[in-house]
Amino acid sequence: MILFYRRVEDENAVQSHPISKSHLRLAKPLKVDNESSTSEVFYPVQVDVPPDRTRLLYFQTHELQQECLSMLLAQQGFENRLDQYDLVEKLGDGAFSQVMLA
Repeated sequence: MILFYRRVEDENAVQSHPISKSHLRLAKPLKVDNESSTSEVFYPVQVDVPPDRTRLLYFQTHELQQECLSMLLAQQGFENRLDQYDLVEKLGDGAFSQVMLA
């Protein structure tokens, strides 16, 4: 069970964040140009920690990003990202999907 996480370089958890109270989402891929004129793409998972902290976890592949997000959501008791929201009522229809009050 994953309850907290810390930075790799920290021997002890100086400041740990509870996963159970965090909001998880996928962030835009980050393209990094190397000195050898090649580039790498990293795939982040954004962890919003109440009340005002944000942490980004970077992965080398989209598959690893999805796997990590799934594991973290499972630890929170959710099957997918939308389960994190309490949908109160339908507000209407948008251009591509329903608009819900969360």
